[in-house]
Amino acid sequence: MPSLLQELKAVCGGFPDMRGGRKGNIARADFGLSAFSLFFMQSESFLSHQRALEQGHSRSNCQTLFGMEHIPSDNYIRDNLDPVDPAHLQPLFNRMEGCLEEPVMRQAFQRLGGRTLIAWDGTEYFCSYKINCPHCLTRKRNNGKVESYHTLLAATVVAPGANRVVPLMPEFIANEDGAEKQDCERTAVKRWFGKHGTRVKNLNPVYLGDGERANFCVSGRKPVMEEDGELSERLFPFSWGHDGGKLGVFQGQINQLESGVIGGE
Repeated sequence: MPSLLQELKAVCGGFPDMRGGRKGNIARADFGLSAFSLFFMQSESFLSHQRALEQGHSRSNCQTLFGMEHIPSDNYIRDNLDPVDPAHLQPLFNRMEGCLEEPVMRQAFQRLGGRTLIAWDGTEYFCSYKINCPHCLTRKRNNGKVESYHTLLAATVVAPGANRVVPLMPEFIANEDGAEKQDCERTAVKRWFGKHGTRVKNLNPVYLGDGERANFCVSGRKPVMEEDGELSERLFPFSWGHDGGKLGVFQGQINQLESGVIGGE
């Protein structure tokens, strides 16, 4: 954990500095670490409590736990982090991918004869009837109002029996300037695979998805895995050659995993 926090601090310190003129006494890394601390502690009031500690005792848990020098205000954090491209965080996720190749992590997360299970799933992190931006997705509710929202495709290494997961770099689902169609999870899957598929190939991955990625004849569309030849080979590497025998073997292994028969290998 300490080494990961040091790497996070170094990456956040490399964020573009949008402050003009005098930069003040708050380091660039403190903005990123402040935002991270909220999610790590799972408390939206964490920073306000720590500011009170800092004022009363000249030191806070933000300094001892996260190595921060100062705690910026909430608005100052937003102003400095909103313009930062999430791609600046890619080195951290690369580090986690490297950790997954280490023996102790292989033992903890590999299943099905040395394969790594990567689960794809969409998650929504903002919605509003009043606030929107050019990249918002939109949907019309039953009450007739149009709701704007943001979502992303999360990619997470999971394993049956493991009480922890390893997040990989997500893919944001957002409308781009000039796009004729609204962005969606299906398109985000292809973008994610195009950006990261080659790099994680050494993990021997099996990609797990819900019904959105297995949309057969119900809607008249091909499944995501059939729309891209390279992706189809990796989504279900045991079976997606329409080989009934291999499909049966793979499904049998999945069933055994779910029932707890197969453990870590």
